[in-house]
Amino acid sequence: FSVAGREEEEEEEEEEEEEEEEEEEEEEEEEEEEEEACDINLAIFSHPKRY
Repeated sequence: FSVAGREEEEEEEEEEEEEEEEEEEEEEEEEEEEEEACDINLAIFSHPKRY
């Protein structure tokens, strides 16, 4: 292995880790949005006279 080869491999690994972290953050945001939607539905169905 040359030093340059090792640096390239490390950079690729870091990029993969960053992509995984971004995907996890997106999934968390989607879950939060789903929870908010459930709260809104509960509010609507708990007050049926309004709608």
